[in-house]
Amino acid sequence: APLQKKRKPSSPSPSPSPWPGWRPALDEALGAAPGRALPWPRARALLLKRRRRALDAGADGADEGDASEAELGWRALASIPRSYLSREDTMVRLPPSGDG
Repeated sequence: APLQKKRKPSSPSPSPSPWPGWRPALDEALGAAPGRALPWPRARALLLKRRRRALDAGADGADEGDASEAELGWRALASIPRSYLSREDTMVRLPPSGDG
């Protein structure tokens, strides 16, 4: 009989961390982004995706569980501090430590 390679058990995908809140989730997304910056539509999309995943997994959020995608998108944008924004472009940037 031919030898078959043993398949490695696939490692489970890391479970998403619990929902930390809009601002901490934004800080994490920006911290992982190249240059610590994202265009605002991308930042909104990442926050929305993470929040929806947390809600679907049963995370606390009774006030947001029935919210529409549009409403969650607005909440994501409303969570961005002014100090992260620029009048020069459409980027959301993580400010240097302590400037938030």
